[in-house]
Amino acid sequence: MNSSSKTPYEVLREMSGGFMLTQLLYTAVKLRIVDHLHAGIITVPELSAILDADVSALNRFLRMLVVINILVQREDGCFEVSALGELLRHDHPDSLSNRIHYIGEVSYPAAQGISYAVQTGEPGFDHVFGMSFFDYFSHNPHLGTLFNELMRQGVADRVANVVQTYDFSGYGSVVDVGGGNGALAAVLAEAYSDISATVFDAPAVIEEARRYFAEKGLSEQCQVVAGDFFLDPVPNGAHLYVLSNIIHDWDDQKALSVLENCRAAMDSGSVLLIIEQIMPEKALDAPVTVASDVSMLLLLRGRERTEMEYDNLLARAGLRMTKVYPFEQSKVYSGRKSNWAVIESRLQSAV
Repeated sequence: MNSSSKTPYEVLREMSGGFMLTQLLYTAVKLRIVDHLHAGIITVPELSAILDADVSALNRFLRMLVVINILVQREDGCFEVSALGELLRHDHPDSLSNRIHYIGEVSYPAAQGISYAVQTGEPGFDHVFGMSFFDYFSHNPHLGTLFNELMRQGVADRVANVVQTYDFSGYGSVVDVGGGNGALAAVLAEAYSDISATVFDAPAVIEEARRYFAEKGLSEQCQVVAGDFFLDPVPNGAHLYVLSNIIHDWDDQKALSVLENCRAAMDSGSVLLIIEQIMPEKALDAPVTVASDVSMLLLLRGRERTEMEYDNLLARAGLRMTKVYPFEQSKVYSGRKSNWAVIESRLQSAV
């Protein structure tokens, strides 16, 4: 029975059981079930010895992975990895293991805070974990590294179209404010040999960017500067400043603080780009953007904003929106559209 032939009762009942599917996938990734089975056919007792797991409980769990099409059960009782299950391998080129690990460790428990967020307007994440989203990563650096890697993958999904949509030629110096592990800066440096890129971010984060640039052979073209984009001066005098997927993390007051800090670093010829999703007028025009907005409600005090809201925010920061360049992500999942754009702005006083 396909989804179009299901009754409303069946659809809603299936949706309500999504929690179990998340935990099944997370447990399979955490125990590296697929990695072990991919290495060779082994019996359940052998696998249980490797995992230090109860034989009977493991066998029951593996049967359930067959039901959800992650594994295939052979006539001799052994289990093999299905084509779908291959995507849980850590070494698969399209592996979803890191994403599922992050969802299981962070997103799943955080989702318990949605009702609190809706009722109070405060981040449900803080209510569940007892600390803010980014503080949690500073206390759990292995998850912070995982989060940064997922952000890098997200940049990879859209940056090719950003480069095709917006002409970065002529900008000799670029500062990526809150540039994380350097994914965007690296792509710009590779695409434009005359660009000198600087990532400005927190000390712990930029060490990842420094290592990434070294791995890519871009250490001479890409630099890092440690700082807090709320409190510390942004490197000044650059031709181009970029805020990619940053402003939506914050409420208007903090977003304004970041924008004003960037404005203070700009000169009359500088350009500031904001790369963000634009909230559509109708939810079904960009379901991914709407989902991202709810994530901001749950995790932080940020939001996805309409084009007019960005225009007003920029004006309050002493900047003026000059043009909006819509673009698509390289990958669109299940036909669920987002609404990404490059928002170009300059100093209000600039001609």
